[in-house]
Amino acid sequence: MSSTTKLKMNYRKFNTIWTIVVAVLVVVAIAATVVMNFFSLSMEIFLGRGARVVEPDPEMSNVDTAYYESNAGSTDELNERTNRTAQAIAEQVIVLMKNNNDALPIAKQSKVTPFGYRYGNPIYGGIGLGSVNTASSRIYTAKRALSEFFTVNSDVEKAMDEATARGLDSDGYQKPDEKTGFEGSTDTIIEFDPSIYDGLEDSANGTTGIVFIGRSGGEGGDVTADMPGSAIEGKGYADGTPHQLAISQDERNTIKYAKENCDKVVVIIDSPNVMEIGDLMNDDSDVSANAILWIGGPGGQGFKAMSEILCGDVNPSGKTVDTWMTDIMEDPSMSNFGNAEYENLYLLQGGYPNPVGDPTEMNFIEYEENIYVGYRYYETVDDTGGTFTVNGKDNQTYADAVQMPFGYGLNYGTDFSQEIVSTEQNKDSVTLKVHITNNGTKAGKDVVQVYYDPPYTDFDAKNSIEKSTVNLIAFEKTDDIQPGAAQDITVTVTKEDRASYSYAHENSDGTKGAYLLEQGDYALSINKTAHEKYQSVTVNVPQTIWYDNDNPRQPDKDGQAVLDDQGNPTNEPANGDTFKAASNLFQDMTDHMSKISQLTRANGALSNTATFPTKEEKADIPAAFNAKMGDEGRLILQQMDLDADTTLGNTAGSKVYTTEKPTSNADNGLTLSDLRGVDFNDTKWDQLLDQLEWPSRIPE
Repeated sequence: MSSTTKLKMNYRKFNTIWTIVVAVLVVVAIAATVVMNFFSLSMEIFLGRGARVVEPDPEMSNVDTAYYESNAGSTDELNERTNRTAQAIAEQVIVLMKNNNDALPIAKQSKVTPFGYRYGNPIYGGIGLGSVNTASSRIYTAKRALSEFFTVNSDVEKAMDEATARGLDSDGYQKPDEKTGFEGSTDTIIEFDPSIYDGLEDSANGTTGIVFIGRSGGEGGDVTADMPGSAIEGKGYADGTPHQLAISQDERNTIKYAKENCDKVVVIIDSPNVMEIGDLMNDDSDVSANAILWIGGPGGQGFKAMSEILCGDVNPSGKTVDTWMTDIMEDPSMSNFGNAEYENLYLLQGGYPNPVGDPTEMNFIEYEENIYVGYRYYETVDDTGGTFTVNGKDNQTYADAVQMPFGYGLNYGTDFSQEIVSTEQNKDSVTLKVHITNNGTKAGKDVVQVYYDPPYTDFDAKNSIEKSTVNLIAFEKTDDIQPGAAQDITVTVTKEDRASYSYAHENSDGTKGAYLLEQGDYALSINKTAHEKYQSVTVNVPQTIWYDNDNPRQPDKDGQAVLDDQGNPTNEPANGDTFKAASNLFQDMTDHMSKISQLTRANGALSNTATFPTKEEKADIPAAFNAKMGDEGRLILQQMDLDADTTLGNTAGSKVYTTEKPTSNADNGLTLSDLRGVDFNDTKWDQLLDQLEWPSRIPE
């Protein structure tokens, strides 16, 4: 073979290789561009954003583009107002969970020693679009907040700044896996090795130790847990921590160090999730704290509010918005934690109309807890004579199972009492006048919490109608009430808000499912928490009311009504016809859920009967799923065929099919800004759509 021939062959081979390389790079570039655009906000937050350049379009000079009128004089003034609002919200919602012997507040500029990875690397909020731009100078970090109010132990702070934290997972300690933005929340528990504090004992003496414990949470990051029977069985942590919402060994040892070397210890819970903190609350535990503050996801100004509360400038008044349980893994919602896989159902991934990749297993979760979620479960079990399983022990009491009830929160130096001083009832509602008195020594805010307990009858048991014994129906926070002073608050509760849903009810018009307000006595109570009542009154409903299409509830009407210029419902149907009551819209799914083991009161005391799906339940594929048998005997969930689908397809008889071509290129002289504030049902929307140029057919 001649050298010329070899050269041509090498050249062709070279061309082939580079053609493939360039093609791959083009595909990668296109994919990266799509991803970067989709996650543009997250990318800008975490990688920085360039300067914005605005070039006005001359043709838009006469268009009013000022969508919102602002009375702020400048951007700086607007930012300051935003900061004050965020700070005020945080001041109202941070929860004081424990405060033994008035450990808090502590004096301004007193010496404090911070501990923990989350002191320098806090959880500010969610992830992705819920994240906080921590690069902004407006953000109050935990460091900034403590330094402005207290004298911070610089030796310990320096030790943490210079140390490298470690991430705990099921295999042991790894490099910190601190995910950000759209990557998903981390499932490693990140903390310093407590040995970094060795030799700093003298600097901590005489100070208040403030230990920061945090957990991230959000899309793309399910909590890691060792859940027997589920898909995540055996997924605990190497140090014995059973799940991500428990306190790790590094965190426990850090708290022990603080207890041994500081005058008192305050724990800051920086987590959007409920955590297991029983040992921190228990005074007999070797990691018990003197005080505990839950700050949730504090956002940009929450750490400043935290410091205001720590020093007493603000008296805490937040209440828990979940039940804090002793054993999270025994909650009914955890029985199905971890996706179950159908026995034989596969999903074709996106790429319409041509799917990409191979079919993957189809996952599902069964919601067996019924309506008994959170406090509704714990309170109903206790009220109906049931018991709990806690840390492997059966027949445990409410006090064993619940660390803090829903609606719990402490103040500094207050002692509130509440009394119902009057009750007024008409055909539509009940109005309670509540008298709140501060019998303490400091001014503070309290919350009026109104709950109702509906009658539960044989009719409910036979018709699969579930009712919790405790249901929050209204709440209102007081102003600052001075010691010895009082405030009256009036709360109105509609009768429709006390209705329950019957998914089995046969309506006269052929639909199925309706709300009902059953006859009988309803207890309305004002509570200190979901578990502890101040006082209750009884309200009677003389006869059962069904809210079907002959008698829709007012909330159903309001959601379907024409709105006035102020956005208020007018009681006129937006569809120009009639209002529709709530009823079953996905009967196939209702039928499927009714076959699995739902929690129920029908058999007596409520108990946790929820279990991870059985083999039979995994094989029970709802009839509503459009699946066909594919290669290798696999049942494949099909994508919708827009041309042939008889429900939403472009075929005669479907719900959206029409032979009438929409108006196109109309000269109505409208711009989108002209419809600012215009009612959803106004004909101007159709006139604007008529101006669009519609293609003869959507391109494939």
